[in-house]
Amino acid sequence: MRAKAISAVGLAAVCLTGCGATSYKVPSPSMEPTLKVGQVVNVDDGAFSARSPQLGEIIVFRASDQAASASGGSECGNPSQGQPGDQVCGVPGAGPSKVAFIKRIVGLPGDRLAMVGGRVIRNGRPLREPYAQSCTGAPVCSFPKPITVPAQTYFVLGDNRTASVDSRFFGPVPRAWIVGLAKP
Repeated sequence: MRAKAISAVGLAAVCLTGCGATSYKVPSPSMEPTLKVGQVVNVDDGAFSARSPQLGEIIVFRASDQAASASGGSECGNPSQGQPGDQVCGVPGAGPSKVAFIKRIVGLPGDRLAMVGGRVIRNGRPLREPYAQSCTGAPVCSFPKPITVPAQTYFVLGDNRTASVDSRFFGPVPRAWIVGLAKP
């Protein structure tokens, strides 16, 4: 077995040779309370070969080069969106990085998304998110002006919104950049 640390906001990959499976070690609290720091999750890299990713699923993906290299991962493909601002990032950066991230899908292609007081507003209605930790008061908790998730991309957030670098800042994740479905 070989382990490789990716980054503080990424994942540590553990490749199991001979069986074709990949596991990742969670290095940050961005997915708490669902996933704990140090927890190992298996990834089904064939999960989306016959179907599309679904709302609420936890995925492992490659973030944009800008997100992986920027301090705090806050590089949006549209400089007028993301932090600071009143809109989440609606444009992915150019090209995937080698850094793997793990987040939950909260927006599908074509969805209109905003975030108010830490709650995702999807297509005009608050998204039911019993897994999400509260996020109030901080500038990263409210982006009231909606964006539309582009075709073939997915909007992802960490369950611990105040401690997560996610689509709010680096944009939706193109389907081609998704590694697989996380199985905690």
